[in-house]
Amino acid sequence: MECALPPCRAVLFLVAKYPTPGLAKTRLGREIGMEVAATLARAFLLDLLHSFAHSNTSTPSPCTISRRVLLFTPALAREEFEALLAAEGD
Repeated sequence: MECALPPCRAVLFLVAKYPTPGLAKTRLGREIGMEVAATLARAFLLDLLHSFAHSNTSTPSPCTISRRVLLFTPALAREEFEALLAAEGD
């Protein structure tokens, strides 16, 4: 079934916090340890970044993602986020 909506262009935003032990998933970290919680947060982030980088490639949609914007904290984690994005080929 075809969509009756006209094609559109969209901007996709992702807001993320770098998974630093003691700063990411802290409630979970109290139960399983801060290092393990940060490792889990990193896995979640990698999963999101993969979806972010490859959006519009597997799901038909009337909207085309024309731009992707990653907002992150802390600002000092820029190189770490660039490395994660490079690993995703983006």
